[in-house]
Formats: sequence, C-alpha cells, structure tokens
Amino acid sequence: DAEPLLKRSLEILEKAQRPDHPDMAAALSSVAKLHWAQGRRPEAEKALVRSIDIYEKALGAEHPFVGTLLNNLGTLAHSQRDWARAAHYMERSTSIIVRRAKRGLGGGRSEASRAEAQRFGSRFRTLIKVTYHMGAPRIDHAAQTFETAQWVFASEAAVSLAQMAARSAKGLPQLAGIVRERQDL
Repeated sequence: DAEPLLKRSLEILEKAQRPDHPDMAAALSSVAKLHWAQGRRPEAEKALVRSIDIYEKALGAEHPFVGTLLNNLGTLAHSQRDWARAAHYMERSTSIIVRRAKRGLGGGRSEASRAEAQRFGSRFRTLIKVTYHMGAPRIDHAAQTFETAQWVFASEAAVSLAQMAARSAKGLPQLAGIVRERQDL
C-alpha cells in the first residue's frame, strides 16, 4: 500500500525541511492523487489546497505548479458536478496561463508563451464545459470563457498583429512598419 510510504515521506520532509518548502507541496500533491484514486475526495481536496498554499508562498501565485494544482481542484469539483466550484478553480488556473502569456513568461518569447496556452488547452475546454453546466449564463463567465478560448485557438497571424499593435501603441509606428514588412502575413 502506498499510503504508509507517502505518510512516512511527509514526516521525513517535515523534519528535514520547512513545512512550507516546495518539496512538501509536491509530496502533498502525491497524497492528493492517492486519496483521489481511493475515492477520498475531501481528503484529496484538503491536500491540494495545502499544496497550493505552499507553492503560492514559495514560488508565487502565477507559477505553473499553482495553475496545475488549481486545475486539479477544478477537475475534482467537476467530477463531483459542483459546477460553481469547478468554474472558480478553472478560472483561476486559466487566468494564470493567460497572464503568463501576456507577460511572456511561458518561455520568454511570445510564441513560447502562446504555446504554453495551447499546451494547456484542455483547461480552457473544461472551463467552457463547466460554464455551460452552470445553467443560466452569466455575462462575466461568458466573456471570460470567450477570451480564454481565444488564447488557445489564436492563429500566428493574430499573434503577429497583436505584437504590431502593441509596438504601434507604444508610439513607434516606424518599428511597426518594419515588423509588418518582415512578417509573413
């Protein structure tokens, strides 16, 4: 049985590291997976929430690990048909991806940032499904869902145009003209 081994690893980590060390968060995430597989969803949720708290403090609220665990919480709520909670966690997860992409944190270049958003496209699709299941559409959910879906399905041409618009908006229309000449539109 894996549970005694996971509990023992947590005890060792608690003695060897600070209780808010990222290794503790990783171990708690493993515990959550085990509890989830065993059908012990409340315990899985508790471990995931604690893991998120640790990662947010240690690595920052927009770290990809935080987004992944929020996605896991959203998926857990989705499996329980708790649409409002699932939407809450999925919105937080996808908003991390969008903010990272807008700031170029998905790999340094805008293409890599966009690729990160596309790689996690299932999160956006789950958010769309959850929003649909919530019943009466809310304008804020519909608008956010539409915007986040655009991040997944945007074309390279749209990325190029957005880059050019950003450069032009900064008061450098000459640079935007040069970029336009060199882009393969």
